[in-house]
Amino acid sequence: LCKLRNLEELVIVYNGFWGPLPSCFSNMISLRVLDVSYNNFSGAIPSSLLSNLKSLEYIDFSRNVFEGSLLLASLANNSNLEHFHLIDNHNRLVVNTEEHTWFPSFQSRRLVYQIVCSTKTQYNLSVVRLSHNGMAGNFPSWLLDNNVNLEQLELGGNH
Repeated sequence: LCKLRNLEELVIVYNGFWGPLPSCFSNMISLRVLDVSYNNFSGAIPSSLLSNLKSLEYIDFSRNVFEGSLLLASLANNSNLEHFHLIDNHNRLVVNTEEHTWFPSFQSRRLVYQIVCSTKTQYNLSVVRLSHNGMAGNFPSWLLDNNVNLEQLELGGNH
């Protein structure tokens, strides 16, 4: 599978795959779609995977058991990214948003992940799903102010 350098879409959902994501996925430089949701992948999401795959338009890491830390700055070179899904990973994955000097070069249409920090620079969102993420405190009103054409907003199951 990892020798398919011209592969554009890798969708392996609902397979019960387990273990770490193969590091050789980062060699699939033509990938536009990477969907590994609804499996049991564990371990860290390699930052090299995101930084090497500059053609990605759609990423879904949801509903696995990833652990460790994911640095959102590793998405900095993904200017084509429109969909980024990262929900329900059993609270084992820490999304690092501490690099305040980084702002996404992409304009997402669907932003579905466990943190809100980098959404401040997004102005064309159509879907925001932040359900079951343990969000607490004041609602970030700029999320609505910046995205007046929002079609879907999900915030259920937070504290």
